[in-house]
Amino acid sequence: MAQPSGGGEGGGGQRGGGRGAGGVGVVVLPHQVRKMFFGDVSEIRESMMQYVLQQTPAVTLVPVSGDCRSYLKRSSRARRSTDALVKWFCHLHDLGYALAGSFNRDSFGIDQMGCLRGMTSLLPLVRTISSIVDGVKNNMAIVAAIIENGIHASLQIPQDLTHLLDGLKNYPIGFSLMVQSHICHEEEDNKTALFVRMYKRLKVLEKIDPAKHGQILQSIQQISGTNLWLASAMSNTHLHCVLRYSPLKRKAKRNMTNLVARFLRTKVQYTDDLDGFLTCRRNGQAHIESDSSVDMIGYMEAAIFGAAAGLNTYHQLQYSDAVAAAVQPVEPLATRLLKPVPLSVAYAIEKALETFLLSGAPLSLNAAKVGAAAAANYIVNELHGPTARIAQSLLLKNAVAAASGAAHGVQGGAAQVNPPLEMFDADDIDHIYDIVAPKLMVGFHIAMFRAGESFRLGNDTKIPRLE
Repeated sequence: MAQPSGGGEGGGGQRGGGRGAGGVGVVVLPHQVRKMFFGDVSEIRESMMQYVLQQTPAVTLVPVSGDCRSYLKRSSRARRSTDALVKWFCHLHDLGYALAGSFNRDSFGIDQMGCLRGMTSLLPLVRTISSIVDGVKNNMAIVAAIIENGIHASLQIPQDLTHLLDGLKNYPIGFSLMVQSHICHEEEDNKTALFVRMYKRLKVLEKIDPAKHGQILQSIQQISGTNLWLASAMSNTHLHCVLRYSPLKRKAKRNMTNLVARFLRTKVQYTDDLDGFLTCRRNGQAHIESDSSVDMIGYMEAAIFGAAAGLNTYHQLQYSDAVAAAVQPVEPLATRLLKPVPLSVAYAIEKALETFLLSGAPLSLNAAKVGAAAAANYIVNELHGPTARIAQSLLLKNAVAAASGAAHGVQGGAAQVNPPLEMFDADDIDHIYDIVAPKLMVGFHIAMFRAGESFRLGNDTKIPRLE
């Protein structure tokens, strides 16, 4: 495979060059091809890499709401440059031409109109595709190297971009439209909108063409490996709420007590497979947007975080008891964690969290979460076992004391000014689901494409302007 080298050193670029011009080494290019390259240095606004490096780093780790994990977010300039470079080469190839020789990241620039163009040093390398052995394939392999090692500088690469790079490195015939419309070129809000459209179509196919529906699901599974996802999803506070979602009664108020009660007393509503994840991804967007549009100073999130900690502790204790008793079969812990907790445990946790979080003491979100978890765990441990006996008032008092002590031990635990947390926009929702199944969107998009169900946003074959 050809490797990037000096942009003006084409190596073997003269072979077959005279076929289109009547002379060795002379190629008369059509206007459509010639305008893809600079004619003079005065036309260059900046090099492609100068454009990319004005917004660094190319990949950043973005905190994900309700989670300790981070999302790999590409800069808009890295994303748009990748998009433009891929489409530039697809357009060149569609016109019947390719570059015969090596080039690198410095071989491209941006004109005054924001259009990506090849430097004049590339002109001697331009040949008709028919005159070059594996010209298109070699071009795309070098493009992959530029994207990975130049534009993104070998930083952590998101999974959807990794899929594009793999396709470029092993470029098959007929892959042009797929790499041009690849999901990695889209912003997060576009991905969220695209998911909704694809999901609706998938549900229609389930009724009118079950065979195609099954093929799409199988293809998604092969690409994304989305299975046994519930454990990962429950690590995110907001997504865990979605998993245990049940509508509040008509006259019930949306307050902390009711939300915690609903969470603790509802089993997980989704199956631990691809179909379950797709359904959760679709339903979750509506639930998160409507139920968590505003979280006053983050205490709702802290309450659910604490409730989840208590729920986990309860089921772990029950599992340990079952193992110790050697009663067969022992229900797996993963299965137990999908269940609710008894009403008495749920009620005690609700009261402790409400008392602690709404006491008026200013706390940072992190301190509130640590304290809430301490309160819930204290409740569960005290109520564990058949001989547990403690007055309700004392149980509540001790749980709040445990919460306050844990919260005050958090560095920077006192809040300054806590404005309402406005949640969520489309980017937040995409981040939450991406860390659970990072290959899901690319797998879904490619599976639909292969099944003849192409979903695109705008004109996917038009080279974007880099402004």
